[in-house]
Amino acid sequence: MKKYFKKIKMSKTFVKWFLSICLVFIICMNLKIYVTKGEINIASLVAVLALLPISLKSLEYKISKIIMNLLEIISVTLVVVYFIWSSM
Repeated sequence: MKKYFKKIKMSKTFVKWFLSICLVFIICMNLKIYVTKGEINIASLVAVLALLPISLKSLEYKISKIIMNLLEIISVTLVVVYFIWSSM
């Protein structure tokens, strides 16, 4: 039974860091594309900004609620603006 709980603890640690690592990877790929081609992939940057508050919450950093609320408002606003802009 103890082995089962150790697996659960390890998977929680993996899940906690997985989103953050993926976001850093997406940002690095966007920087590489920008340097090589001079293009900015706005859709992936909006996705990164939308997932940033969730990633910070999962890492359990002590960030003030005002900053977290600001990040959430900015990310939701950018997602809505992007979807309206891309549908035109």
